[in-house]
Amino acid sequence: MPVTPPEANGFTRQIEASLSPDGSLTASIQEEAFGKSAVDYRSEFRHASPAEYLKFIEGWITSGATAAKVTRVEPKDNSNDGRFELKVDFTAPGYGQVMQNRLLVFKPALVSRREMLFLTEAKRAHLS
Repeated sequence: MPVTPPEANGFTRQIEASLSPDGSLTASIQEEAFGKSAVDYRSEFRHASPAEYLKFIEGWITSGATAAKVTRVEPKDNSNDGRFELKVDFTAPGYGQVMQNRLLVFKPALVSRREMLFLTEAKRAHLS
């Protein structure tokens, strides 16, 4: 197998968010994957119907921002140059909570990683 340089595989995520004084959130996420990461995201996109893909993205967003409403999901498969792009816009009323009319409390990480590690086996073994 040929060795590829680290810059041939990667992932970037840019988030622009605005949190209002009442705790409502408006956010835009722009992701770009290339190399192996793009293969995984492209597979998610191609093997799901548009409705299933939208539901998957909405589930990802609402796992970090409860009660979020996704207003735009725009995947772009640039398989000719090996890149996959995703743009998501959403709002989340009540993302931040005002405590005693003075302190706005919120979780700084708006979304989690899309790939999850599920430890579902009842028995685990340590390999050395």
